Amino acid sequence: MRTPIRAGLACLMASAGLLACMPEARAATTWGYSASSGADCQLSIPTLDTKFRPKASGARNESTTTSYFVICPARGFSSAIDTVTQVAAVFSYAPPAGVPGTTISCTTVSGTAAASNLRYSTKTTTFPGDGGISWTGSDFGGIDGSPIPFSLVMSMTCTLPPGAAIDAVETISAYDIGQ
Repeated sequence: MRTPIRAGLACLMASAGLLACMPEARAATTWGYSASSGADCQLSIPTLDTKFRPKASGARNESTTTSYFVICPARGFSSAIDTVTQVAAVFSYAPPAGVPGTTISCTTVSGTAAASNLRYSTKTTTFPGDGGISWTGSDFGGIDGSPIPFSLVMSMTCTLPPGAAIDAVETISAYDIGQ
């Protein structure tokens, strides 16, 4: 005579024992990508006499003689404090007549002054040549692949030479989506 209840109970106990020996499952992580047009950038020190133009396709310095100091947001994908693993800026350059190339210098900052946790990293790109700048955790005292410390609040400032444009500011974030 078969006893399905006893067999079922034995199977349940064996399963429970097997599950008790398994390591705890870690929360699943996914990647979020956020890009903002250079049109989100603005002059760091506003002025009326400017050739700096935030446009739908990017923030452009249409001057042939003057560089401008520009600030852009670098938005993360999540509301957690440390999720951004990379910030990148994409540039283009239409040189004024007689100017063969240029250098663009940008500083990215993470953290807030109120929390006294500001961290800075400055990089440059040249034209003709690179066309972009990228920051990772190691640029802010962390490890590549790990989140940038205090990356919930980030911004990027650049000296934009004549003919240069910021086409986009992009972030890549890792965040927990649960089990």
